[in-house]
Amino acid sequence: MMYKNAIQYFVFSFCLIFIGISITTQAQDAESGKEELNYGDNPDLTSEKYAVMSDNLMIKNYEAALEPAEWLLENAPKMSSSLYIKAIELYEGLEAKAAEEGRTDKQAQYQDLTLEMFRRRIELNYYKDLADIYERVGNRAYPYWLKREDKFDTLLTIYTKTHELLGLELPLNQLIFFYDLSGRAYRKKKITLDEFVNRYDALNEIVDHKIAEAESLGTEQGEEVKAAWIKYGREQLDRFLEGYAKDAINCDFVRDNYGTRFKENPKDLALAKRIYNYMNIGGCKEDPLFLASLETIYESEPKFKIAEAIAKLHRIKGNDNKALEWYEKAAEIAENKEERGELYFTIAKNYSRAGKLSDARTYANKAISANGALASEAYTFIGDLYLKSYESCNGGGGDPIAKKVAFFAAYDMYAKANNQAKMATAKQYFPTAAEIFTIPDRKEGETIEVGCWIGGTTTVRSRPSE
Repeated sequence: MMYKNAIQYFVFSFCLIFIGISITTQAQDAESGKEELNYGDNPDLTSEKYAVMSDNLMIKNYEAALEPAEWLLENAPKMSSSLYIKAIELYEGLEAKAAEEGRTDKQAQYQDLTLEMFRRRIELNYYKDLADIYERVGNRAYPYWLKREDKFDTLLTIYTKTHELLGLELPLNQLIFFYDLSGRAYRKKKITLDEFVNRYDALNEIVDHKIAEAESLGTEQGEEVKAAWIKYGREQLDRFLEGYAKDAINCDFVRDNYGTRFKENPKDLALAKRIYNYMNIGGCKEDPLFLASLETIYESEPKFKIAEAIAKLHRIKGNDNKALEWYEKAAEIAENKEERGELYFTIAKNYSRAGKLSDARTYANKAISANGALASEAYTFIGDLYLKSYESCNGGGGDPIAKKVAFFAAYDMYAKANNQAKMATAKQYFPTAAEIFTIPDRKEGETIEVGCWIGGTTTVRSRPSE
């Protein structure tokens, strides 16, 4: 018979044990690792059953190991911690086999018994490190019970305690298990929004700690660990926070809970990150508090993406000079030529909108120097600057050819861009060969000064006569 009444007893008592009842009074012996051995009323039979169980476990004959294990758990439950270690091995082996055979009822039964053995170890004080026991339970409980509504409260209690015991050493998988369960608990109204948000902050502290720890290694493996904590830790926490509480975390919530605190402590990096994340989720990117939080983050973590985001926000708000200042900062710390080239080109476009055409050309050329792949687009952009300068760069006086220099110069840029369509557009404004012929001291192909802001020289050209 399967360990008598184990499941029924487990449902009642597991939660109590994991809350902490029956633990504190046994903590002293737990730390020392002492066990009070008890072979029951029939020590010889106990030894025999233990030997049979152990031998069969060695050869993975779980069915044969089941009967002696059940007898031992019933008749010699205080034999030693090794009994429960082997029982866990047994029930996990049977669970895996039931899963392979598609026997879901048996699979669930063995999962419950596996966790019951851990509960028993705690109850009997069979551990040296309580945190280690909880970590082992944590690796199993979530996959076993997530879909079982009757186990939800127990699950949440387990991972709350695991977080409490392991602190900054909470494993990545259990960090995610815990926050997913917290989100579900919030949806079920078992915890408040504040509790859910506070857990997000606490778990992010673990992520930050692990990332810093990985960075300190200075190795390729360290970079891989860091990437894992970012992708599967920080980003997953963000997804859970948004998924479970997006409707509740709005601009008013952030301002009311964090606005005054940030005003009093504008250099508080942790608070700035919290505000940034919450406002990002709440769709508050136009709020001044969002921009202020980003600027604080940049002071401690001057990264390209942050500077670029700040620049875009200033541009949206119409702060063109501030936007250009931040685009410059972003370009200076760009991590590759593609980023730097795009930033310079963005600056060029901003200067163009502001009517600062010479500056726009300067940064378009910088974009080309930073990333040659932008040459065609950037030279076309410069050609457009020249083309729209026709009225201010027409050479003055009565020389009709000098009035066409902006079109010639634009054509030069379009030719560099190999933009045939734009070249054809500029060519429409050229004089005909006959018109050039009638102007004294002018001939097709000669070099002519451009003047105005464009400067330099260009070539006199003609368009076909109509």
